[in-house]
Amino acid sequence: MAKETIDLEKAKRGEALLRSLKSLKKLAQAEREEAARLREMACTGARWGEADGRDRENRMGRAAQRLAETEERWAEDASRLAEQEARAARAMERMDARECLLLHLRWLRGLTWEGVALRLYVCERTARRMHLAALMHFAEAYEEEEREKDNP
Repeated sequence: MAKETIDLEKAKRGEALLRSLKSLKKLAQAEREEAARLREMACTGARWGEADGRDRENRMGRAAQRLAETEERWAEDASRLAEQEARAARAMERMDARECLLLHLRWLRGLTWEGVALRLYVCERTARRMHLAALMHFAEAYEEEEREKDNP
């Protein structure tokens, strides 16, 4: 396989890793918000208005059950997220500081290419090239981190 193809595949793996981390963060946040809403419903019966006592109790019970399920899912996802974030942080420690900054600006802060380029004092085209290299290095470092975890 040509070196450019291998590098591009590594960059795609790095991007996929960062996307999954970002998605997991959004999922954990959504589950946390759902748990808060269900907790309110289970505790107060708010939002059911004029429902009779028995119907209201049934709804509160179902809300409490859904709350327990949601909190369990959230705890599992939060645990997975913490593990992935720690692994990603250790992988980034192995990388060049400028590449880490670039990934932080683009992925965590969500800056545009123009914003990333301004903060790195480069043109947009250079920022995009640096991003590709940073993704490749991130994927390599992340995979190395996983290998070390599996083979201590």
